[in-house]
Amino acid sequence: MSDFRSYAFKLTRRYADADDVLQDALLNVWKAYGALRGDPTNYIRSAVHNAYVDLVKHRKRRPAVSLEHEPWYYDNERVRAEVREHICSELARATKMLAPRRRAIFEDYANQMDYQGIAVKQGVSVGTVKSAVHHAKATLQELLCDRL
Repeated sequence: MSDFRSYAFKLTRRYADADDVLQDALLNVWKAYGALRGDPTNYIRSAVHNAYVDLVKHRKRRPAVSLEHEPWYYDNERVRAEVREHICSELARATKMLAPRRRAIFEDYANQMDYQGIAVKQGVSVGTVKSAVHHAKATLQELLCDRL
């Protein structure tokens, strides 16, 4: 079963989505189990791929909503301060969960250093910096997805 979960994760790059894809795929295989002949491994792998395609086709991206245009937000400095504080604390918490080297590179990036400057400061190549920033963003998105 872990092979199928790994395959689903390779497709989705998010553990929660991988679990959803695998669950949908196994449900579809279970429904068609009577019609399957032989080893179901290939059927399951195809079902995982098809469930992933369905996820991509039907995923509705949540549009970014700016709270600044909401009357209750705009008119209330205390609410704005609480929202900012919550976002900052969640981001700080999530950033602490990054690997130390990736966190250091990402913090330099967040402080608006350019890739070359970060590479020199950290003693790594520019490609390593770009990779670390990309993976840090993906990790933070995964960690913060349901928290904000």
